[in-house]
Amino acid sequence: MGKKDTKTIVIQKFPKPVREDYDYFKQQLSKSPFVKEVTASMETPPSQIMDGANFEIIGQKEDDNNTSIYKKSIYINSVDDTYFDFYDLKILFGEDFPNYTKDQDFDSYIINETAMKYLGYENPEDIVGISFKLRHGFIDFKDGKIIGVVNDFYYSSLHHQIEPMVYFQRPEFYYSFFINIDSTKVQESVKQIEQIWDEVYPSYPFAYSFSDQIYNQAYINEYTQTKLSAGFSIIAIIISFTGLIGLTTIMTNRRKKEIGIRKVLGSSMTNIVRNLSMEFFQMIFIASVIAFFISFYIMNNWLQNFVYRISLTENLGVLLIIFIGLATSVMSIVALMAYYSARKNPINCLRDE
Repeated sequence: MGKKDTKTIVIQKFPKPVREDYDYFKQQLSKSPFVKEVTASMETPPSQIMDGANFEIIGQKEDDNNTSIYKKSIYINSVDDTYFDFYDLKILFGEDFPNYTKDQDFDSYIINETAMKYLGYENPEDIVGISFKLRHGFIDFKDGKIIGVVNDFYYSSLHHQIEPMVYFQRPEFYYSFFINIDSTKVQESVKQIEQIWDEVYPSYPFAYSFSDQIYNQAYINEYTQTKLSAGFSIIAIIISFTGLIGLTTIMTNRRKKEIGIRKVLGSSMTNIVRNLSMEFFQMIFIASVIAFFISFYIMNNWLQNFVYRISLTENLGVLLIIFIGLATSVMSIVALMAYYSARKNPINCLRDE
């Protein structure tokens, strides 16, 4: 979510006076050559949306009681009129938000695709333009209309499914500001934005973060698990290969006399290598099968943490190729060690015994 070649500065957790002067702050930022776009919203991606409200579709009955007020609730998010363009989100049908004024006597609503289906509609053309109103105990919503349907996008992390969402405009609920800057001029941009902030909000310190840092924090457990898994996997592979080479060496040394006798009796190099390797190949095959099913079980359980995930059964071919590749590598090492032992002079092998 977002545009290329830009870096997003996020300012959040500020008091009410800061929200009240957002329009002026935005106006001052727009004069800066380092600032590309500015927007605001109630929630900061990829945080999970927690706010919801009941809703009313004027003229539509919920049940046989002839009431149009739904008992169900829907997730809500207050956003600036530049929000969807800021994040390069597509309005599938309808129009984007108009400029908001405090004295307007109506509310405009934009919903996502999931909300459209949640409300019982299949096509954006059918729902855009209907009379709609949110009902909330602490927000005085006005009668309005659904003016557009925006495409579904991953607002929260991939641990959560895309929820039905209604977007509306109320600057008093802009708890987060977002500023797009040129990714090649980060230091200069931050410095000028801080100057503008100090001019507009002299009583409040300038505190910011970058959106990529926030997203990284949302997946910190996955990053940590990936690094640990990769590190331990490399260590395990090194130990396994070292142990395999040592075990192969010990086994071939124990069978030096057998190798010498077979060569004296005319056994071919191929037969000797096959006899030396077969026992290892059987163990490798059994170990690979056990490891495959254990790995499949662990990976499948880990993927259950994500609502949107790949199917391991559909990618079974890829997993098999990986395991076959690893098994082939191990077998190749065993075969090389066996070939090296089979090349030795049988006289020396028998003399050593």
